[in-house]
Amino acid sequence: MKPRRTRILYQVLFFLLLVHCFLWVNNALERSVPLAQFYPHRGYATWYTSTLTATGERLDDASFTCAMRRRDFGKSYQVCNEANGKCVTVRQNNWGPCWFLFAQGRIVDLTKAAFTQLADLKTGIIKVKVSEAGGESHGS
Repeated sequence: MKPRRTRILYQVLFFLLLVHCFLWVNNALERSVPLAQFYPHRGYATWYTSTLTATGERLDDASFTCAMRRRDFGKSYQVCNEANGKCVTVRQNNWGPCWFLFAQGRIVDLTKAAFTQLADLKTGIIKVKVSEAGGESHGS
């Protein structure tokens, strides 16, 4: 093997090792923080659409569901728009937003139906407060 190819191979392996370490540390830190410290939690929400969720069910744009990071699937949350006071109760059935959006303040992704209860879809992103809720998911 030529020296240049060997150097590139070592660089790729080193990069993969760094990514693996970053993901391992990130996962360990997220698991070490008790969930009770998150409520109520303020950040940004947006709407999304997809075909399948992390739970394996098909995503229904007309349902009141959401994607959140490191939460229990099936649990209900109340999401309130801080600008107009409108609230909606959603059930978590997916995992998200992705880590780089979460780092920018995005804490929840809502289905179209849930988002339209809080704001117009054209708004795109809104400031919200998320807290635990019980019972059926619905708009209010």
